[in-house]
Amino acid sequence: MIHSIQFYFYTAVKNDILEALKYAKNEIELKEILLKFGYKDLGFRNQNIQGKRKKTGLKFSYENKRYMVYFNQIGLDESTILFHLQNNAKSNTTNTLDSNQKSNIQKRVLEIPCQSDKIISRI
Repeated sequence: MIHSIQFYFYTAVKNDILEALKYAKNEIELKEILLKFGYKDLGFRNQNIQGKRKKTGLKFSYENKRYMVYFNQIGLDESTILFHLQNNAKSNTTNTLDSNQKSNIQKRVLEIPCQSDKIISRI
């Protein structure tokens, strides 16, 4: 059960980042969109790799809990994120994101206990 919750959590974070990358033109806009989704204390995890400073993950709080998600855990990397940001900046993408849109964490992960309760009650 723990592994499935972790899988859903990572999938939800990845989907939130990908949704934000549809509209963000730079890292500031990316952070702003994720903040609207309910992420708090948002920051990138940086690491020196072969003498270069690279973004390797995302640090944030969600519902008063601190999380650290590395991009390789969710199948992303810094170059993919920068690629999307650069393409959006070139194409003059406008942010048509619904301001009431919830995080995928809230949509998917918080539903898991309800689903397991239903399974347990059937048994």
